[in-house]
Formats: sequence, C-alpha cells, structure tokens
Amino acid sequence: MRKGIAILVALAVFCIAVGVVSAEEWSFSSSSASSTDGGSIEVNNNEVKIQDETFKIPDGYKEDQDARILAQTTDDGKNAKISSCHFENGDKAITIKVIFSEAGITNVTGPQGSKDATIGGQAGFLTQEKDGVLFDYNKDDKLIEISAPTQEDLEALFK
Repeated sequence: MRKGIAILVALAVFCIAVGVVSAEEWSFSSSSASSTDGGSIEVNNNEVKIQDETFKIPDGYKEDQDARILAQTTDDGKNAKISSCHFENGDKAITIKVIFSEAGITNVTGPQGSKDATIGGQAGFLTQEKDGVLFDYNKDDKLIEISAPTQEDLEALFK
C-alpha cells in the first residue's frame, strides 16, 4: 500500500513538472490591475483589455509591465486620465493608450499629417511615422491611440 502511494505521489510530481516546463514555451500571461480612479488593465493570454476596450496582441509580443500606466492624471488641465500598456517583440513594439475623463472626450481631430482611415471597424486617423504607424480614434467618449510597427500589426489588434 505504501509503495502504491509513493508511486502516485511521484507520478503527480512528474506531471506537475512536465506541465510547468511545457507552459514556459507558450506565449501567454495573465495579469490585471485596477484603480479606484476608474482605470483598469487586464492581460490574459494574447488579449488585453484596457479601459473596457479589448485588443488581440499578435503572437510573439510580450508586455513590458514596467511601462504600464494606470489611470494617471494627464497634464492637459482638463482632468483627463491615461492608461497605457506596451508590448515588445524583439525590436518591434506596440503601445496602446486610452485617455478618458468623467466629462468624456469627444470631437477628436487627427494629428498633423494624419489621414482619415477605418481600421477594425473604427473610424479614425492614421499617421505614418518613421518607426511605424499611429492610429487615433474616439470611442465611447474615450480617445484611443495605438502605435504599431506596421499597419498589418495594427489591424491584427482588432481581429
């Protein structure tokens, strides 16, 4: 009987160890943060939910949690707050920023040099930059700004 229990315990430990080693090879993580000021960021597998807006992060990108900003007051004098998260894949990066306020953010205009564009069903402004593309749009009284290395990477966020 003791021998049987010892074998079961050894088998359970082996299964757990194999599971941990296998999980290290997958590209997933799970973390969340929220604040009393209304800010929230959740990263689960390759999906990020920031201020109730959900995006699919392309494979290979990992969050730089040190770059995460949660409901930080901006210095624009309008009591707006910003939440942001940053993902890297080698020398490529994707940054998602959501700016929000109690009064709401409306009447968004594009940055200088931007062009009207619709990406992922969202009408906004696309700007070509030296390091990639920038897409700004207004949704649910929030300003959402996404920078990505290519328009293809940008479009993947909305799938």
